[in-house]
Amino acid sequence: MDLMSGISLIARHLRIYSERSMSTTIDLSFPEMQVLMALSGKKEANQEQIAQIIGIDKSSVAKTLSKLEGRSLVTRRQNPVNKRENLVSLAPAATCVLKGMGDVYSAWEGDVFAGVEPADRKTFEAVLETLTANSSALVDGNARKER
Repeated sequence: MDLMSGISLIARHLRIYSERSMSTTIDLSFPEMQVLMALSGKKEANQEQIAQIIGIDKSSVAKTLSKLEGRSLVTRRQNPVNKRENLVSLAPAATCVLKGMGDVYSAWEGDVFAGVEPADRKTFEAVLETLTANSSALVDGNARKER
């Protein structure tokens, strides 16, 4: 299997695993989980920042935020400095959801890396970080031209 097919397949499997696992406690879609994770550890963020973190367009983020707001997992308020912008934060109810998501991802990670030596995992994570930076640069038009 080539690298890109493998990465794509792992990402699809993670999405399926996450949605199945979370459906037993709270029925969240993968984009909803991504938005909650993007907000975790932040006081507030605007839709553009969330879209940038998870790599989807602002209109998709807006739809996902509406669903999460309807479930009382996020709150939105108008930015007092820029009235055209909403600031989004996690609602208190999101705390236990994030804990459950963390448990799901820890289980996933443990099982996916089963049989992988710690040194190999560290090397893989370093290479993945480089691939991620390079792919972001390509999308942003900042790719290195030395080939």
